[in-house]
Amino acid sequence: MDKSKEMEKNEKSIWSLTKDKMGAFVAILLFLGFSFFFIQSDDTKSPTMEGSDVTTTNTTSPRDPLAGIQRGSELAAQERLLEDRVASALSAIAGVGMAEVRVSLAQGTQAEYAINVNANNRKIEEKDKQGGERVTNDNSDSRQLVVMREGVNSREQPVVVREMRYEIAGVLVIADGAKDSEIKEKIGRAVCTLLDVPAHKVSIFPREGSV
Repeated sequence: MDKSKEMEKNEKSIWSLTKDKMGAFVAILLFLGFSFFFIQSDDTKSPTMEGSDVTTTNTTSPRDPLAGIQRGSELAAQERLLEDRVASALSAIAGVGMAEVRVSLAQGTQAEYAINVNANNRKIEEKDKQGGERVTNDNSDSRQLVVMREGVNSREQPVVVREMRYEIAGVLVIADGAKDSEIKEKIGRAVCTLLDVPAHKVSIFPREGSV
């Protein structure tokens, strides 16, 4: 009687162990099946890309509301400097007398800066599981301002390739001796020589009340 109970107990233990192993085996099969399904789904949707990746960054500088005012102040300062120089030179010419000069500038001095240009070319090949293939050529250029530091504690300054002079829009001269045609002609030639401007941009008038 004891042997039959012991055998029955052993059979139940073996069956319980077998049942646990079968459950674990079924769970593993289900996990592998779901994993294979998701891998196939991702391969169908996402094409394979061959080629180097290029990251393009666009940098924009915020507009300074005081920049226009500053450029206007610099332009006015250049105009006054030219006016004083020309007026001083004209007053030294015999017969001109006292002279006032007004200079109008179309633009201030402009500088052309050194730019470092990098060209990037890449070829992209795309393939999907259906056998489709597409080739794309991507060409891009990046430009960077070249700067240099003159001293250890100095700020970085852009490298200037060349400077372009301002453009003079017109010159007005009011002089005591401008009533005389010969003196007026001398004034015109002097202004054209000093400022390197054509004669049609120079207007000369006698001062009111001059003799």
